Amino acid sequence: MATDLRDIGVCFTNDSSLEEETSDREALIAEERNPELKKDIARCETALAPPRHIMELPEDVLRIIFDLMCQMTADPRQYPALALSYVCSAWRHTILDMPHIWAQFPLRMILRTRHECPTNVPYRSYPRLRLLHLCLTRGGSLPRTELSLCNYDGCHSDAVKHLAAPFTFLKLRLGPGFDEMHTLREIPPEHMLRLQTLHIGCYGRSRELFYPFRPKTIPANTLRLPPQLPCLVDLTLCNCFATHLEKLIAAVPWHNLKELFLQFDIPSTTCLNVILRQGMSLVSCALKPTSDATFSSLPDTEPSIVLPRMDSLVLHCSNHADVATFERLVLTPAGSTRHIETYAYYGDDAYRASLHTVP
Repeated sequence: MATDLRDIGVCFTNDSSLEEETSDREALIAEERNPELKKDIARCETALAPPRHIMELPEDVLRIIFDLMCQMTADPRQYPALALSYVCSAWRHTILDMPHIWAQFPLRMILRTRHECPTNVPYRSYPRLRLLHLCLTRGGSLPRTELSLCNYDGCHSDAVKHLAAPFTFLKLRLGPGFDEMHTLREIPPEHMLRLQTLHIGCYGRSRELFYPFRPKTIPANTLRLPPQLPCLVDLTLCNCFATHLEKLIAAVPWHNLKELFLQFDIPSTTCLNVILRQGMSLVSCALKPTSDATFSSLPDTEPSIVLPRMDSLVLHCSNHADVATFERLVLTPAGSTRHIETYAYYGDDAYRASLHTVP
């Protein structure tokens, strides 16, 4: 039996096409057949609904129960709010009127192969992507907690366009292939203002991106950063983003950052005076300083930097003179890991879990 989209809170405006409505129905019906979701629905019905007095609970009590249940679910693939909405019409009405539940749950998805989502098939034909879009829509105007998209072999464009671009997120982790980096333009700058975590790593056929002798970059307007990223505390960018350095310098609140991993070359003077001198909150940092005339001529009287919270510092320097200067000027009294070397840069997964691994 087909599911009425109105039963799960999906409404269409007068200009919505019949084709789109039909595709939404098909996506939801396909998800209903998911064995894991069926188990979740059955568990909700059994654990919370059997006694009649449970069905007669006041709505404010139901809201508390729903809040607790959604917080207790560790696996984001279970979609607890969706499972609760299937139990009965009363529960569906209540859960759909709780946008914070739909906004707070992290959505994580691995796009593994072109067989799962071939490039020439329209987005609405992917049931899981369509379902995630519907879940995100239920969050109303609230910022969504997290979206993680890992791309193993293409098919990242539709996910960025329909999942990442329309909504504001607190944490955004993307792993497109190099030939799909242009899809980042779909994300409006104003939707990035609330970001606390931004991880973007290139994956796929451009594996050479991780080798310094054959760097590839993307145009400076590929990622349309806002003038400021005031909430950012965790930043990871692969070496495709070398052309974005000037905008990053202006937009990133270096004094607030706790985690920083930039794969591309940055002038040593910028690393020292812009990033590290302001980075009093940094706990983990991996940078790739490259020599410049200003840094090479620093006097012996240049004041040192003490980073009191730094636990892990990795600087891949371009020459031994820069290594000695950074060793002398950057102090990490609480650090457990400190690599300031000419061969300290070990690739995308040396200092944290892989850029492309969905947590």
